[in-house]
Amino acid sequence: MLAKLTYAELLDHAGSDPAVVGLVLKGSHAHDGMATEYSDRDVYVVVAEGAQSRLSDLDGHRSVELDAIVITLDRFRALDGHERYALSRAQVVIDRLDGEITEIIAAKAVSMCIRDRARRLRQLPLPLHQERPRRQPTRRPPRRVRQPGLPAGVPVRPGPSP
Repeated sequence: MLAKLTYAELLDHAGSDPAVVGLVLKGSHAHDGMATEYSDRDVYVVVAEGAQSRLSDLDGHRSVELDAIVITLDRFRALDGHERYALSRAQVVIDRLDGEITEIIAAKAVSMCIRDRARRLRQLPLPLHQERPRRQPTRRPPRRVRQPGLPAGVPVRPGPSP
């Protein structure tokens, strides 16, 4: 059954499984005009914590048409790194949590925008009227020189030349 599972069949199974709280499509099919005839569909099947799903055996499924990951809601929230980038542009297909899956995706997109903007700003040169912060010069202690007639360690300050 799993080897020949199509995207349409997955949608039917996910729609009828009460343990599934979300289904997220990422990759080329999530972007208008990016999918080709060779593109597969990459999906996250999000299940409720502690719930038993009929789709649990689907975790790690890879075929010509479909790549699927079955993940709990908490683990889905915690996805970061490369997956954050992929999910920031994903489409929510099923959201049974009154928009929570959609909010998670939106938060990942906003976080990516903030990270990208901060990285780009660090790379830009400063405007001409704005100087880079300069190090404060360190104050050197007075020079201690031994002169005849003075005890050792007395600071000597240069005076006017005779």
